[in-house]
Amino acid sequence: MRDSGIGISEDDLQRLFLPFEQADGSASRRHEGTGLGLAISLELARLMGGAITCESSVGQGSTFTLRLHLRRNQQLDPAAVPRKSTAAADAPAYPPTAGRRWQRADANKPLQVLVAEDNAVNKLVAFRHLKRLGCQAVGVDNGQEALQRLQQEDFDLILMDCQMPVMDGYQTTRAIREGVAGDAKKDIYIVALTAHAMHGDQQKCLDAGMNTYLPKPVKFADLAECINNCYTGS
Repeated sequence: MRDSGIGISEDDLQRLFLPFEQADGSASRRHEGTGLGLAISLELARLMGGAITCESSVGQGSTFTLRLHLRRNQQLDPAAVPRKSTAAADAPAYPPTAGRRWQRADANKPLQVLVAEDNAVNKLVAFRHLKRLGCQAVGVDNGQEALQRLQQEDFDLILMDCQMPVMDGYQTTRAIREGVAGDAKKDIYIVALTAHAMHGDQQKCLDAGMNTYLPKPVKFADLAECINNCYTGS
């Protein structure tokens, strides 16, 4: 993709794909946003074995290039198709079968995860990570839907976005802890997902009753470690 906009300086290019970064970081900047769009896009590209790069000149515009290794059709000579990354195959199986700290709803089934997230891209990233970890995921768009789903089904874990419409993650977590979804669900393990990576925000999550906290965009290694820790007690 190429544009003819204001362009990006060399210094800004170095941090363009970092989370919460924008070329114009001033309080009076003309363009809104959290600075997560390019970071999430890069994460999605990497999950598909590709990459995103940017070339830009101030005053002349920018060119963004997305490169992916995709199979054109089923009749291609396998030798002509780039090899798929083995990262997913090499990923460890979670959670471990021994030393669990939290009780599974059914130890013979894959880990059942409820993803409460209203952003479609963030939800897709979470789903892809969970699939690599051998988990089964169900998604909802707000806290009210999360409570309804939790009343109807058993889950082992909830990934809870803090900022959602209708009912946010803090309200939803408090409702769960109070037994609104049923007494059997009061102690379910809840992982907060938030774009605000400040210490005070983490404490707010814990005060609401969440067990732990992951900043967005969620990285595979962080989620894997989180799930491992909650079932080993480490």
